[in-house]
Formats: sequence, C-alpha cells, structure tokens
Amino acid sequence: MYKQSKPLKQPENSEHGFNYAMFLLNLSAKTETELRKKLTQRGYAAGVIDEVIKRLKEYDYINDVKYAESFIATMKSYKTYGYFAIRQKMALKLLQSTLVEKSLRVHFTLEDEREVMERYLEQQLPKTDNKIKSSAKKRFDKLPYEDKQKLMRKLASRGFRMDIILN
Repeated sequence: MYKQSKPLKQPENSEHGFNYAMFLLNLSAKTETELRKKLTQRGYAAGVIDEVIKRLKEYDYINDVKYAESFIATMKSYKTYGYFAIRQKMALKLLQSTLVEKSLRVHFTLEDEREVMERYLEQQLPKTDNKIKSSAKKRFDKLPYEDKQKLMRKLASRGFRMDIILN
C-alpha cells in the first residue's frame, strides 16, 4: 500500500534522526512509543532513537501526558464516543494503560460522557415537527420499545458505559 522507504545511508546520524522526528511531529502529534516505532521502521539505530527521544523530551516536543489530555479534549468536543471507545482509541495510540486510565478518570467524567451521549442522541433521534424544542430524553421516552433497544445497542457499541445508557 505504501511505498517502501529507501535504506538509510547513515543510520547512526542522530541529527538526521532528529530532523526526521521533527518532520513526523509536524505532520501530527505522536506519542513516544509511536515515534520510536516510526524511527525503528525507518532504520535508525537504537542508540540514535534513544538520543532523539531524549532531546525531544527536553524540548517538550513529546509528552504523553499532554498528548492524552489533548486527545480526550478533542474526542469530547468533536466526536461522539463513550468511555470505552476512547480508551480503546488511546490504546491504539500506544499509550500506557495506567496513563490512559488516569487521564480518562480526570478528564472524562460521567457528566462529560452524559453530555457526549446527549449530543449523539440529538443526531440520532428524529426531530419533532412542532416548533417547541423537546429534549432528546423526551423524544427517547416516546420511542417504541424496539427502537429504544436498537438505540441502546448503538450507544453501547459506541463505548458508552451501561450506567450512563440506562439513566
């Protein structure tokens, strides 16, 4: 699918490794583990990778704690995923599980998840014809039993916790 990169002429050159890491970080933010993986795939020596990562940390260009906070804030604001889905997406970003759990506990509270779920329900529930804006909860209560069950399965598949869905 992707074109194979050419073998490095100087895999021991830390300045070249640093420049490549900066190029990757300019494309998008990365976790430390993601960056290590990319540098290894490119063919840099382990000592060079360690030196590059250390230098990037000194400049605060990579910081997994800040990355996790930013990731959660983005997911809260622009996406409609629940706790479990966000946790899974963060695991795919190769963040440590303890960091993921701590960040979610602090930055993605039950109230935050409830707000995200209400935003998702607003998108999914049919709008009422009358000009009085009814809440998603009222429209959900008016649905037939089968439709409620279907919507609850959708919420569960998007990673929302059951206690949030049932309330």
